[in-house]
Amino acid sequence: MKKTLLLAGVISLLNFNANAQFYQQPQYNYSDIQNGIRTMFGIDYLYAMTDTDYQVHNFSFSGGIKLHPYFGVEAFFQKSLTEAENRYSNMKYIAYGLDFIGYIPLDSKFDLIGTIGIGNTEYSIEEYDSDVYSYNKEYDAIGYRIGLGGQYNFNDMVSARFMARYNFIFNDVDYRSIDSMIDLTAGLRLYFD
Repeated sequence: MKKTLLLAGVISLLNFNANAQFYQQPQYNYSDIQNGIRTMFGIDYLYAMTDTDYQVHNFSFSGGIKLHPYFGVEAFFQKSLTEAENRYSNMKYIAYGLDFIGYIPLDSKFDLIGTIGIGNTEYSIEEYDSDVYSYNKEYDAIGYRIGLGGQYNFNDMVSARFMARYNFIFNDVDYRSIDSMIDLTAGLRLYFD
């Protein structure tokens, strides 16, 4: 009889400990874990600063899949809303590519996000000097980018995302070409089962 009570007591302690650990971990919708894959659509506003002193306002569309609560893949398309201007030139650009995203859930509502990706940037620069001299050239370059940010999940379907990314662009064509860019991003993500 004493052995039975001792065994029942040990089992109840283990059960209590397992429940405590369950409540300490971030909660996920069980259908997401069972199905494994969720599709995603996003729209963002970007403020980009280049190494050649251009400041550009952009918009971005993205679509992808969240393969796991900790990993996802997104394809993106960015386009400048206006021409960026500095003292004697204008610049506009389009970028598209693929990002691999890692999610670290801090609680049920907030995720820390890290990204690494590859993309193609197409941009044109037009220089002018008092209507005497004009220079117009188009560039096309591959590069990679890394980012860090956060995502606030309003519910299972809608979240707000804030990111900062550093873009490395490989195109040492001339002194006018852009070699790096910093993006500051704010946007929304919609998830579908």
